[in-house]
Amino acid sequence: MKVLGIVIAISFLGIINIFGQHPLTRNNVFFEAGGAAFFYSINYERLLLKKADHNLGVRVGFSYLNLFDDRGRQFTGLPVGISYLKKLKNKFLETGLSFSGLIDQYDIPRADNVNSRAIKDLVLIPSFRLGIRKQPIKPGLFWNALLQYSLVAVDDYKTYKWDDAERNSIPFLSLGLGYAFQ
Repeated sequence: MKVLGIVIAISFLGIINIFGQHPLTRNNVFFEAGGAAFFYSINYERLLLKKADHNLGVRVGFSYLNLFDDRGRQFTGLPVGISYLKKLKNKFLETGLSFSGLIDQYDIPRADNVNSRAIKDLVLIPSFRLGIRKQPIKPGLFWNALLQYSLVAVDDYKTYKWDDAERNSIPFLSLGLGYAFQ
């Protein structure tokens, strides 16, 4: 079974290389405000096809936010996603799906003000994304602006159940800025 998977992967990569022309820069490192991790994230994305008119990208990122408040609230997140790019004149239409898991940690003070109770929630955020992107052919500035529709589901980290989670649907804007390279 492993051998079959390796053969399929090598064949797929070979087909991609045969049909590629005028490739785009294939790697992006970028800062995203809003977006998959809700607050912000630092991301790496790899375009999988060597095509100048359409492409498929996969990304992974990291996010950390310390609110420095009296409850010691901290958010740590890991966004992942997949995007499809279609050329429109000198920009790209970008559609994609992303998924982010955030850990929300904070303390709730008790009435005696001596001991507090540590809370650790898991926040899962599946999202649909649609917008425009500047993806250069040569190394240089990368940017995107996306409308994102997300479902935010929050429940206790240790006993997380999607069906029991508090859920809210949230539309918002995502802006990314970074560097594209080969």
